[in-house]
Formats: sequence, structure tokens, C-alpha cells
Amino acid sequence: MARTWRAAYLGALLALAAAHSPPPLALAARSRRVRGIYVLRGGLGRRRTPPPPLPPPAAPPAAGGVRGVVQRSVIEPLSAVMQRGITTRTLTASLALGGACGVFPVPLTTWAVTLLANAAVPSLNPLAMQVANSIVTPLVVPLFPLFLRVAGVLRGPMRDAFSFGDVRAQFATLGIVAGLERLREPLGRAVLGWAVMLPLIFAVFYALAFMPARAFARQYGPAAKI
Repeated sequence: MARTWRAAYLGALLALAAAHSPPPLALAARSRRVRGIYVLRGGLGRRRTPPPPLPPPAAPPAAGGVRGVVQRSVIEPLSAVMQRGITTRTLTASLALGGACGVFPVPLTTWAVTLLANAAVPSLNPLAMQVANSIVTPLVVPLFPLFLRVAGVLRGPMRDAFSFGDVRAQFATLGIVAGLERLREPLGRAVLGWAVMLPLIFAVFYALAFMPARAFARQYGPAAKI
């Protein structure tokens, strides 16, 4: 009798709970709605952290060959010069005087001559002068006979004819000291010819450098001041 009463009591409780509880689909919908409200409130309450910064772009690979040499030896130094506000005329004069010093006929001394010229004219840019010096230095060999001819007009012909082949042979047979002794007269005459032609050389290099310097200033530097 007691067991029957307990079973009936439990059945009545289960029936009452089933009558008042929502169906499973309604429970799932309510749980999703409550979860969405919780996430929304949490998102509004939290401060959004900024995204991490992007890594810097990789530097372009350095160009090789002649283009890379020109970029490193000419373009980059002159670009730095133009950023300092140098005028086009000052840049042209610096290139012209540096080029004139670059054809000084004594080997391995053109950089020192360029420094002396910059000390004499400090308003010019030393970096642009050295760049022009390095560009025109190979012209020393073809201009050497011209300097000798100009000096020959002033001092008369040389005692011995000069040729680069003889100089090479003298260095090979006599040694460096004796070879330099033989070159003393040609080098002295070439320096004299270079000094006489210096104003003309400067004018020629100025005329050749003005338009490239102006175009370079427009492309790589601020507005050129003419």
C-alpha cells in the first residue's frame, strides 16, 4: 500500500513538472538568446585593443653591376646634397670645379687637389666635388698629351718624346724610383698645361653639368633655386 502511494506521488510530481516546463527547442533558443546578450554586453564593456602594427616593408635588394655603382656613388650622394637646399648653380659649380680637379695629370693626387680647391672656394659643396672628381678621373690619360702640347707651346719641345708605352717599359726595366725620375719632366709640363687650361676646363665642365644638375635637382631634390 505504501509503495503504491509513493509511486502515485512521484507520478503526479513528474506530470506536474512536465506540464510547467518548456519544450527542449524553447530551452535551446533561450540559452542562445541569453548567451548573445552576455556577449554583447561584454563586448560593449571591453575596450577594443588596436591591431598589432604591420612589419616594415622589406628593403629592395641593392642593384648590382654598373647601375648599382652609379646608384651608390652618384645618385645617393648627390641626393643627400640636394636635401641640404643647395642651389642648382652651386651644384653645377661644384661639379665643374671637381671635374677640373679630377683631370689633374699627376696620378693618385686628384682627391688632394680637390680638397685644396674646396678650401680655396669654401662656398662649394665638397661631396659634389669629390663625386665629379671620381667620375672624370679616367679622362686624365687621354688629356695628358694635350697638356703636354700646351706646355710645349710655352716652354718648347721636350728633350725626349713621351709615350705611355715608353713609361711602362721604363718602370719595368729601371724600377719605380728611376721611372719616376724619368717622368719628372713630363709630369711637370703636364701640370703646367693643366694650370693654363684650368679656366677653359672649368667652363666646359660647367656647360656640360648645368642641364644634368638642373634635371637632377628637379627629380631628386626640392625645388631648384636658379
